[in-house]
Amino acid sequence: FKRNYMSFQVPLSWLEDFVEINMHANAIAERLTIAGLEVEKIEKIGENWGDYCVVGQILKILKHPNADNLNLVKIDFGADKPITIVTGAPNIQIMAENFPEKPPKVALALSGALLVDAHNENHPVKKLKPVKIRGISSEGMLCSELELGISDEHQGILVLPEDAPVGKLLEEYLGDTILHFDIKGGFSHLLSILGMAREVSALTGKKLKKK
Repeated sequence: FKRNYMSFQVPLSWLEDFVEINMHANAIAERLTIAGLEVEKIEKIGENWGDYCVVGQILKILKHPNADNLNLVKIDFGADKPITIVTGAPNIQIMAENFPEKPPKVALALSGALLVDAHNENHPVKKLKPVKIRGISSEGMLCSELELGISDEHQGILVLPEDAPVGKLLEEYLGDTILHFDIKGGFSHLLSILGMAREVSALTGKKLKKK
């Protein structure tokens, strides 16, 4: 017997583009599961970020005086004064050589943030602490997608869209709830956000939004 199923992930923020959802993720997952669309897991992106992960804006990038492969990044995050971050991220090095006309927006984690340890193969979550790197204090971290737990990408820090509001909590800006489905057999027509939105619309009585 061969099991016929497909894994499918649905961000609630995408689903809400097509149908209004005015109930808790657990409630909508329960309704879908009872209807035969098994929700295997509810993943909350950003639930560990809290008040310690925010949108920052790079003001200046300088060479680290004691390390050729490190840079000092002065970054504004809506506080009284900017802070300095020490980083060796390759895309920061590229910015240092040719700083963009519009100062980039980035994902900034302050001391106390819970982040994925990208340098441990098991990727445990650890609390960020202030450190000195080659004699310079680093007051936080510019984060990759892996460190934020968004994806496995760790080739450089995450650069945010130009309209990202400086100082806004990342949980509010990037956070999302992901429903993980195990789609079986005859439900393959639901392997799209629109198809899933139609099902939610039928189950909740909420009108499907036209795009």
